[in-house]
Amino acid sequence: MKTIVLTWFAIFHFTFSHSQSKITLPKYYDGVGIIFEKEQAKNFLISQVDTFFTPTIDQVESFEKSLQFLHCSNSALKKYYRQYLGFIKNNSQYLMIYFMNFKNKRLANENFKNYENEMLFGLGDFYARNAFLYRFNIQAKTIGNY
Repeated sequence: MKTIVLTWFAIFHFTFSHSQSKITLPKYYDGVGIIFEKEQAKNFLISQVDTFFTPTIDQVESFEKSLQFLHCSNSALKKYYRQYLGFIKNNSQYLMIYFMNFKNKRLANENFKNYENEMLFGLGDFYARNAFLYRFNIQAKTIGNY
């Protein structure tokens, strides 16, 4: 039983060896954004995806504008760092955006280690309270949970 509990609270990392772009968008949030290159995305398993692409800064800003409109005030998300991954499904381009709460930098640095180089997904109480995932249809400008 301990093994199951420990596994449940473990973080799962998907490591990539290629480069990624580090961005800042102070108009939308106080943290750092990481754009993963399409070569990195190919190593990430997303079901029923046709192919991957490298998101542009314009596509990322389009998402952030749509998010601001959806939430009216983006202040609750100001301390969340982001990871952006682009994929194509059924001829539509999507961004997958992982949000990581960095309000408490010490806890964030402990739990989101190496976020600049790895696409992160965690399980357990900390991650349930401090991380979430959105999907953005670039053409339709619609946001949904992943």
